[in-house]
Amino acid sequence: LAAVGLIALIESDPGYVLISYGLTTVEMSLWVGLVILLLFNLLCYGIFRLWRKLLAGRGSLANWTQDRKTSKGRRLTSKGLFSYMEGNWAHARRVLAQAAPHSETPALNYLMAARASHSLRDSDKVDHYLSAAALADTRASKVVGLTRAELLLEVGQLQAAADVLDALSAEGGKDVQLLNLQLQAYRGLSQWGKLAPLLGELKKNKILAGVELQSLEREVYSGMFAAASASSTQAESDKVWGACPGALRKDPAILANYAQSLLRSGEHPLADKLLERALKKQWDSRLVNLYGLVESGEPARRQKVAERWLKQHSEDAVLLRCLGRLALRNKLWGQGRDYFESSFRLQPNSETCAELARLLFNLGEREKSAQCYREGLLLRENNLPELPQPSISPNR
Repeated sequence: LAAVGLIALIESDPGYVLISYGLTTVEMSLWVGLVILLLFNLLCYGIFRLWRKLLAGRGSLANWTQDRKTSKGRRLTSKGLFSYMEGNWAHARRVLAQAAPHSETPALNYLMAARASHSLRDSDKVDHYLSAAALADTRASKVVGLTRAELLLEVGQLQAAADVLDALSAEGGKDVQLLNLQLQAYRGLSQWGKLAPLLGELKKNKILAGVELQSLEREVYSGMFAAASASSTQAESDKVWGACPGALRKDPAILANYAQSLLRSGEHPLADKLLERALKKQWDSRLVNLYGLVESGEPARRQKVAERWLKQHSEDAVLLRCLGRLALRNKLWGQGRDYFESSFRLQPNSETCAELARLLFNLGEREKSAQCYREGLLLRENNLPELPQPSISPNR
């Protein structure tokens, strides 16, 4: 019906279209012009679709080429990693570096190439590939720094590694690997002041626990006491003592370190109180020995305290030597000699020998004193080889 109506419309009035350009004119009916216009539009649309398909074809070709390169990079990366695990460092480095530009993770390729170079003892290549990894992916800067520090630690460059770790730590965050490397670096350099603040993080991240953590805490604070004693100021030792965790203050080794610092600075009354309080709670020979070195104004009272301890620790050679020193402070020469001799019988010791020899010399027993000094020297130098010695003539 539409076609019949259209034909009737055309027959009733065909219309007229005139196109004139310069000396050229084109005449046609209106309906023919409309048909030509429709065909022209269809032609333009067809050309446009064909152009889009050509462009899409080029993109597909580019994508196909890129996919091939990526696939090759993935294959080479896998091959390089296997070579690395097999210990074929040179091949691994070459393949990983070759695959890096086409790898989905180029920074990882360069990091592994750096590790392979480290195994080959090629420090220049290590630096080259670590720098390449940092440039390949800016997000990998921290991992690059950790890798650099780890490799420096492995070759014994502790200070250089510590400098790298300090810079990473300043950026924020306490990753497990960073803490592990800081533990190795600071412990190796005896930088106890830097390691002490990390103890909480080491415990929190379960890097160390139980006996290992307690041992490290003891080592750290003992080292800090040693550094404080080198400064010759009691304030530094007091500062370390104040920073000690409560549980660690009960540790005999830490108590002994702090008591020694008090004795060195002349704080004998404070050392006396500290040692007596500690020995009431736990018995430790190091603390007993220090108790005998205290110079307080109450030697008689302190000797009575030590004699009460003797009831439970009668076989403790260190306590007997301590009592010998306390007896001398009370000018009880005979008691002091007895205590020193009893201590030496229980446990021959060069320090006890020296104390006894000095006392005998001042008591006028020069021969026995000399014999004690000789025994003490032999005890101190107990690694002398067996050598022939001249015999002493009876007439001499």
